[in-house]
Amino acid sequence: MATRTCGTNANNTLTAMPFPDLTSATPAADFAAIAQAILDDRPGLYTGAALPTGTGFPAVQGAWMQNGMLVVPNRGVLYAQPGDWVAVDANGWPILLSGKAMAGVSGGPATSWTHSGALT
Repeated sequence: MATRTCGTNANNTLTAMPFPDLTSATPAADFAAIAQAILDDRPGLYTGAALPTGTGFPAVQGAWMQNGMLVVPNRGVLYAQPGDWVAVDANGWPILLSGKAMAGVSGGPATSWTHSGALT
């Protein structure tokens, strides 16, 4: 069998926010905070340049925008839909979660995700 399993190793370990933030008007600074946390895991992919020893991966400018556009570094662009969540892990990797996956579906399976904000 070639499949593997994965999951969260603790609750609320990702920095995240819903799109759009349904509990308040989302300031541009909140989008910027998420965008600055998204890092390029292969910065030398196109140039062949290596990062200096001891430096981290660079942030991806404009990686998360108020129109819902989410740049997945070196992979492509996704567009969040209303109710979706965007999270960033400890390594700067963006994660797009369906709002229904985050909330669980009425009559369906419970959600695998926990968050610190209310969904309305």
